[in-house]
Amino acid sequence: MKQELGRKGEQAAAAYLVREGFTVLAKNITIRAGEIDLLALAPCGTLVIVEVKTRASQRFGSSLESLSRKKQQSLKRTARILVKKMSWKRAWRIDLIGIDVMNHGRAQLRHIKNVELVH
Repeated sequence: MKQELGRKGEQAAAAYLVREGFTVLAKNITIRAGEIDLLALAPCGTLVIVEVKTRASQRFGSSLESLSRKKQQSLKRTARILVKKMSWKRAWRIDLIGIDVMNHGRAQLRHIKNVELVH
């Protein structure tokens, strides 16, 4: 159930990015350091590494509040390694997309660009 919710959240996030003019380059990239949910190219040419968090209930906080300190550190490390492996020389950033499914079945999507993660 949780994996299915996560998969649907990633699909919704990818569709949103396309509507916003992004090009989705890859989904669920796994490297030794960790996993990247979405890799996209912003309309301005910036490489965007996207972490997607989806929650079916806000009982324990919103989707974006569920990104633990450990996960933030892992995401930052994984992003740096991926960018280096790609030999990407231009601008890149990390974005977060949070999707919260409300009681009435509708979802609220929030996109935070160029997040500052913990060090």
